[in-house]
Amino acid sequence: MLGVGGSQMYMNTDINSMQVDGPGTEVMSSLMQPLLILAALAATALLVRALRHGQRTGGAERTELLLAGTLTLVSVFIVFNKVGSPQFMVWLGPAVALGLVHHWRSWRTPAIMLIAIAVLTFFIYPLFYTELSHDNPAMALVLTVRNALLVVLMLWSARRLYWLGSKRPTDELVTKES
Repeated sequence: MLGVGGSQMYMNTDINSMQVDGPGTEVMSSLMQPLLILAALAATALLVRALRHGQRTGGAERTELLLAGTLTLVSVFIVFNKVGSPQFMVWLGPAVALGLVHHWRSWRTPAIMLIAIAVLTFFIYPLFYTELSHDNPAMALVLTVRNALLVVLMLWSARRLYWLGSKRPTDELVTKES
């Protein structure tokens, strides 16, 4: 966007995709796959930890673990993917929708974030994709805010999964009643 160090956006006609090139892009591109694998393993470890804790203590409910684990893994796959396809945002919907049905209060925050992510994604594509691909600063800001919200959603879900793996059975009663 700013052209720092000769960085640029260009259309890669071989794969019909807009790409970013500049200093550090090759290094980051090669790191994204290992980072994705490490993040997915960390999310899986959080889920296994929560499942084991729940089995030992009668703590977290399996449905809540499945929903939080799904949202954590899906958001990890989106955040750490080198491709930023707008269609990926649809992957988040089912986990959040089922979370709302399962426990409205606990899932309000990710639902609000997902609505904001969806609206911002709609502005990015299809409404103003041409402007983004032609280095429009406002659209770069919209994309940055959307991506930051994705990271926050990922962190929220990982924190929720960690909490579910740490809670005592009595915490469930307190959560359900509030």
